[in-house]
Amino acid sequence: MSNRFLEEFELRQELQKYQKAIQLDPNNAGPFNGMADAYLGLGTFDKAIEYYQKTIKLDPNQAGPFNGIGGAYFGLGDFDKAIEYYKKAIKIDPNNASSWYFLGSTYLALEQYEDALTVFKDALKIHNENPFMLNGVALSRYKLKKSSKPVTRLNPVNVKKNFRL
Repeated sequence: MSNRFLEEFELRQELQKYQKAIQLDPNNAGPFNGMADAYLGLGTFDKAIEYYQKTIKLDPNQAGPFNGIGGAYFGLGDFDKAIEYYKKAIKIDPNNASSWYFLGSTYLALEQYEDALTVFKDALKIHNENPFMLNGVALSRYKLKKSSKPVTRLNPVNVKKNFRL
């Protein structure tokens, strides 16, 4: 059995468990979020968005579902919507490193390197030494030709030294 098949099988089992949990307590955001995460993992992006929106209706103060919707829109190729939702997640919880990383990575995917650089630098003000943010800065600077050194490793010491951070 391939890993992907096994993963899909497990995600479908999770969907069944979350569906039962929703039936038992339809006012609990957790199972809705779990359903959304499983649909996202399966690549069923429209269903993921639907369940993340249900999660948000029940608990609008969590960044995770907004990141999830951003990820679903990214998967659908709607990068503007992805950016919109990642920014909403950051507004809810500016300390959530994932939100910053996903936003910066979306700008990188769009080849909007200045925007990516700004996001990763802003994230470093909160998440000092985060290797993913440091790597994002290094990659953005390299793509902008502000550095001739390619990104080779996620070692914060090397990134800070090589890219004068």
